[in-house]
This record gives sequence, C-alpha cells and structure tokens, in this order.
Amino acid sequence: MGGPWEVDRATFARRSNGRVASGRGGGIAEQDHRGSGYRQGSQAGRIVFEQAALSALQTRPRRDRFIRFADDKDVVVIPCQFDEARWFSESLAAVKRDDKWGYIDLCGDTKVPFFYDQAEHFKEGLGPVATGKKWGFVNRSGRLVVPTTYDEVQGFSEGLAAVTENRQLKYIDRQGVVRIDNGYTQGTGFKEGLAGVQKDGKWGVIDRGGRVVIKYQYEESYGATEGKIAVKRDGKWGFIDTNGRMVIDFRFEDLRCFAEGFAAVKLHGKWGFMDHTGKIAIVPQYDLVYDVSEGWALAWVIKEDSDGGFISDETFIIEMP
Repeated sequence: MGGPWEVDRATFARRSNGRVASGRGGGIAEQDHRGSGYRQGSQAGRIVFEQAALSALQTRPRRDRFIRFADDKDVVVIPCQFDEARWFSESLAAVKRDDKWGYIDLCGDTKVPFFYDQAEHFKEGLGPVATGKKWGFVNRSGRLVVPTTYDEVQGFSEGLAAVTENRQLKYIDRQGVVRIDNGYTQGTGFKEGLAGVQKDGKWGVIDRGGRVVIKYQYEESYGATEGKIAVKRDGKWGFIDTNGRMVIDFRFEDLRCFAEGFAAVKLHGKWGFMDHTGKIAIVPQYDLVYDVSEGWALAWVIKEDSDGGFISDETFIIEMP
C-alpha cells in the first residue's frame, strides 16, 4: 500500500455512530452506513469505540507503530503515543506504552498507571489486568480489588466473573469472593441469569445460584441471549429455550448468540443470519461476519490463493430486514 502512513491493524466496537472501519494487510476499509460496500485505502482509518465518540487510528510511520484517538470529525483528541489500545468501554480504554498497560479516560489522562503486562476492557466497573501470566481486576481508581492470582479471567457480567485456576473454572463476585465452584472446566459469562458450563466433558446451563437448569448433555454452549441458548449436539449447533426444549433444530456448522433478533449462522462453510423463528434472513455467503448492532452487520468475502494465502477481501455492510 502506498503513502507514508498505513493503518496496521483495526478492531471493531459495537457502537458505530454511522461510520465503521476495518484494516487488513496494511490497508483500511471505510464507508458510511448508506453504502453497500467498502473502498480499500491506505491513508487513514477509523475505529469508533463503544460509549465514546472517539476513534483510534493505529498507524505505522515507517518503523514504529503508535495509536492515536480522534473524534467523530476526525479531529485528533489524543495524539500518537501508544503502542496498542483497546476500545473505550465505560469511558476508559486500556492502552500500552513502553511494554506496559494502563487505562486512560476520554481526555487521554492516565487513570490506571502503566504497570500491567496485559489489560482488557472494563465491565461493570472493573478491568481485567495481568502481572506476568496471572490475572486479577482493578477498579476505576486503579486499586487492585481482585489479586492477580488467576490463570484466566472473563469480564464481569451480572455481578459475577468466570475465573480459572489450576484448570478449574469458578465464579467470583466484585470483591473477589468465590460464589460458584462446582468443578467446572469451562464456562461462559452470565447472560439473562444463565451461564453455560462444562463438567465431566459435557455442557449444561446453571443459574446465578449455581443450580443446574439444563443438565449436562451437550458438546458445547455459548450461553443464553434473548431467551434462547446456543448448544451443540452431534457436531451441529441449534437453540433450546430456557426450559431445555429445542426451538431451532441442530443443523448449523457454527452460530452465534442472538443480537437484536438475529443470530449469525454458518452453513456449507459460509456465514449468514437467521431470525428468531429459525428462518434464514440473510443467505449464508460470507467468510466472516460480526453480530448485528443498531440494525446493521458487517461481513467479509475473503479471496485466497491455492495454498490458503490471503489475496484480498471485500467488506459489506448489511442492513437487517
């Protein structure tokens, strides 16, 4: 790609504010929601972040890479100074500088010092951070409220976070107190009061009290959204309701949980979308899709050579019917 500045990497947040962007192979794709596709370019890129009218542009001025943040008029609010960045969540963004991670606010002021080896998005007032390979949680003032003792953590959801220690998954509250510990090996975050968990090689569903509401019988589960639970049986995915009754039959190679009435589904190696009844709303034809957000979804068609190497991609904006 030409030009002295090339976007090196881009990620998406849920809120788009009318403009979204993706980067691949040194380029950036950008278009507003009124268009039907994207145009590939190399001079600038936007990533619009959740709960904030700021974007981040990751650029590479020949040797070094830096992140800068801009508002919705492309006015730089926080100049280039970061090596990596996550999107804003709860008005804070995890950023990396000099090999250490901290958090900044919307003005670029440091709220959590650059002390940690890894950091992720704030959820429910707490951010996952790591020292070495061990994870814990900090609050918005930078105080470590859950010590960095866990091998893996997930963000808080409905007051609980899934954490893993010695290959055992449990759920802790915001004070770090273990609330559910029943010998799970994997699990999802809580949504609508339910979480998918694996025990003895099978997946079931529990409530926030740790009680089993769907017995352990499935190969995998993504948890519950919009009253439906994504589960896998005999190598195929479908949906059950919260009482365990099948509501969408097991015919998909893969799928995602429902968002705004639609779920991404994979058939014959391609992705599309279905509605709550199981009817296909967008015919599977894409190599990659993002969940529906504000009535729109992003999708990609990727071209590869005979050895599976990347050649090019084409990006589409889909308006849900």
